[in-house]
Amino acid sequence: YRMGFASSRMQARQLIQHKHIMVNGHVVDIASFIVKEGNQVELREYFKTNVILEDSIKLSKAIDSKPEWVDVDYDAKTGKIIRIPARADIKEGFNEQLVVELYSK
Repeated sequence: YRMGFASSRMQARQLIQHKHIMVNGHVVDIASFIVKEGNQVELREYFKTNVILEDSIKLSKAIDSKPEWVDVDYDAKTGKIIRIPARADIKEGFNEQLVVELYSK
């Protein structure tokens, strides 16, 4: 989602469930897969010409939504995790204290 290959988190989950995404050359079919620093994320060859994918990439380029902690090559349809994002890199607002309270029960 953050690399711009999907226009929403739900669409990104579906791409993963349908086995269109590879990490370091291996197909990923678990949406909760945790990528690590240095991981190479790419689309499977047969999916690179998909119309929905092209629309998502156009939208991502138009709003320039790529975060600083990823490097994306839209032509090759690959991306790399440059570094793990810091708290300051996360733009969505949320109350961290509520998360702590939930998991401390």
